[in-house]
Amino acid sequence: MKKYSIVRLKENKIEFPEDVFEALELEKCEYILIETDPDEKEAVISPLAAKGSDLVEINLILKNIPGASAKVDLFLGENIINILYEEGEKIDDVKYTNVRLVDISKSKLTVEDIKKHLKDLDVIEEFEVLKI
Repeated sequence: MKKYSIVRLKENKIEFPEDVFEALELEKCEYILIETDPDEKEAVISPLAAKGSDLVEINLILKNIPGASAKVDLFLGENIINILYEEGEKIDDVKYTNVRLVDISKSKLTVEDIKKHLKDLDVIEEFEVLKI
């Protein structure tokens, strides 16, 4: 059953009521994801990563071919990089855009190492790796 809470904004900040905080288990999280829809004027808040996570955003332009995304996933999995969130869409018949938020806290790779390895994947047209 959905619960509703009305909160007052304080200097552009939201203070969660205790019951909302507990229901979303935010005490276990260091990061939350806020997905906004400007057309609908709504936002969805989801717990994203536990305390101690080391977050990195990977933005990709992939070749729009079967298995392209799987090659990236295989690289991440082999290097103990956990995908926390992923979203993508077709740009045109030959390109696909993809964003992934990943946790590298258990990986031996640094952000620079990840960049070097992504450069070698033949399915990637362009990429950007950002430390959060």
